[in-house]
Amino acid sequence: MMKDQLEPYKDFVRPHYAGKNVAHNFKHIERIIARLNVLSEGMPSPPRLDRLYFLACFHGLGARLQDDDMFREQTAVFLDQLGWTPQKFQSSLKAWRVTMNLLKPSKKK
Repeated sequence: MMKDQLEPYKDFVRPHYAGKNVAHNFKHIERIIARLNVLSEGMPSPPRLDRLYFLACFHGLGARLQDDDMFREQTAVFLDQLGWTPQKFQSSLKAWRVTMNLLKPSKKK
């Protein structure tokens, strides 16, 4: 498997979106993937495809990555097979957390 190919990421996450509501199921992931070029426009440098694919495909699974040790380990093994290092996986999880915090609605006092 190659880390810069999209299909392995999609194949790994697809079953984990089964049963999710329409706004958060795998079709939602496919809609995001279809817009990655548009979403990446205007960036100072092109995003790394492996991280972009990870963030797009796993963005609805981040809480599970944080809370489910078995799922996190399965994901680490999958990414290792793609040539990811443990440090890269951890930094990508951190990027996911930062992104999710930026997207949270602010609480007005």
